[in-house]
Formats: sequence, C-alpha cells, structure tokens
Amino acid sequence: MVLALHMLDIPVSTRQYSYVCESGEVGAQKRGRRLLPQSEALGAHLEDLCAAAVNAQGTLFKTGCPDLIEWAEQSMRQDEETRRRCMRCFTRRTFGLSWPEAAAYSARSATPAELRSLGLLLHDPVDSSNRWCSAVYLGEAVEGGSMAARSLLAGALRGESSRENLRALGLALNGERPWK
Repeated sequence: MVLALHMLDIPVSTRQYSYVCESGEVGAQKRGRRLLPQSEALGAHLEDLCAAAVNAQGTLFKTGCPDLIEWAEQSMRQDEETRRRCMRCFTRRTFGLSWPEAAAYSARSATPAELRSLGLLLHDPVDSSNRWCSAVYLGEAVEGGSMAARSLLAGALRGESSRENLRALGLALNGERPWK
C-alpha cells in the first residue's frame, strides 16, 4: 500500500518504513516523524499539514516497528486535529458512513452490530490505529452504559502489546479519554 504525502509529494509505503526499521536508518525515521504534529515548521497551509500528518501517521501505524507505532499513537493523543481526522476516517471506513455522519458519530448508543465491529477491530493484528480508535469508541459505549463494550475492552487488555493502546483501554474502562 502506497500513500502520497500531499504536502511534499513524497510517496511513502509501509515497505519503505519496514525497511527503515530493519536497517536502522535514523535519518529516514526522523523525516517520517517530522511529518506528524511538529510539521508546522515546514510552513504549509493547515489543511495540507493535516492531510500529510494523517497520511504519515497511517503509514507509521502499519510499519510493524514498535518505536514508530508508539510515536504515532502518542501523536493521536497529543494532536487534536490529526486525531479528529483519523477518527473520522476510521468511523467512515468501519461503519460505511458519509463524511458528515462520520464526523458526528458517537458510540454512546452503539448498536450490537457496531459493538461487534469495534470488538473485531480491537484485535486487529496489523493496524494498531484500529485498536486505538476502537478503544476510544468502546469507551464511549461504556459511558453510555454498555456492559458488552466494557467486556470487550477488558478482554483486549490481555493481548495488547502497545503501551499507548493499553493506556487507551484502561482509560476507556474508567470512562476517560486518552487525550485528556
């Protein structure tokens, strides 16, 4: 899968980032990280920055390199605009909603089918961003009184390897957001 970083017109693929992780090429890792929240220093328009950050972040989530995945997960917690865009893309893809519907979605009154979908993505072995977003939405469902969502979150604690995702799971079980 190849993603284009619109702002810089640089093709970035998960294969390239996987190679970077295996080869230990620090310079390429730094360039990828610069495209996340700190990329304001590049002087681009906010819309371009957001698109580049979301694309770079999505690529980092799929690298299989724990350090880059943790870094991308931390940026979800710290950068409101990137988080909002990632959550909206996740929601649209997961539930087949329009962009406006995805932007307004809340899982506080999620249907059993939505909870099942979120539960499956909570165990996605390839994309830790799916696990993070699922934890956030299942946390909303817990706030809405869903015991099924609470059970899904508790079950995911046993198998999660990412520190940030473990943090998101624990906070969701306590009715808190991972970015507060």
